[in-house]
Amino acid sequence: MRRWDIALAAVIGLAASSSSHTQEFVGLHAADASRDLDVNGRMIPLRFGAAEIGYSAALKNGSVLVGALGRGYDRNVRSSFLSIDANGPAVCDVIRLGVSRPLYQSSQWTLDSGLEYRMQRVQADLAGVHLEDSFRGEVVLRTHYLTPMLTFKRLLHSQNHLFVQAGALNWHLSYHAYGEIERAKVWTQSGLHGWAPAVGVGGMFDLFIFRVVAQITAYRLNADNKVWVPGVSFVLTR
Repeated sequence: MRRWDIALAAVIGLAASSSSHTQEFVGLHAADASRDLDVNGRMIPLRFGAAEIGYSAALKNGSVLVGALGRGYDRNVRSSFLSIDANGPAVCDVIRLGVSRPLYQSSQWTLDSGLEYRMQRVQADLAGVHLEDSFRGEVVLRTHYLTPMLTFKRLLHSQNHLFVQAGALNWHLSYHAYGEIERAKVWTQSGLHGWAPAVGVGGMFDLFIFRVVAQITAYRLNADNKVWVPGVSFVLTR
């Protein structure tokens, strides 16, 4: 994560040099699909969450840049591969970069275009069984998302607004699992990529001294099965 800290600082520093306003924020993102993604017989859980901290920079031309780093923990992640059923704790690291720009504005609504890149890395230490033998090992799931999107905002009083988003998600997934079964080493990997629809709905409003952005999202991944991944996010600024 250290090299991404440096890259993120460089991006935000460049944005701040030409921005009219820079703001720090904290956030929480979580997603949990109702079933696993089947990739060549490997059952991959689509369940993750992370707390984030980041910066947004409003540029003088009306564009907004966003950068954030996040980390989450799940005490019980389950995965199946090579006839092994295993579960255990996992850590999720997140890097998120985005840019948006207004296409049209009126007194009641706006239409923005945007592009977001998000990388998620889930590392789990798992224990399980293969037939009657014990298994101990590790699973690493890395996913890259690049999402161009359009956002329609309905302006309310003050700076509050509701919004709807629609986009096309370009995703790349890599899955690695390795460990030992009674001193015999086992290892498997798989990768997949594709395009998928992505939608969201939410709003921005005041809560005491904070500005809150709350959003419900969903996107679909296609492998040997099709899985919709619903999620929620909350972002707070002062």
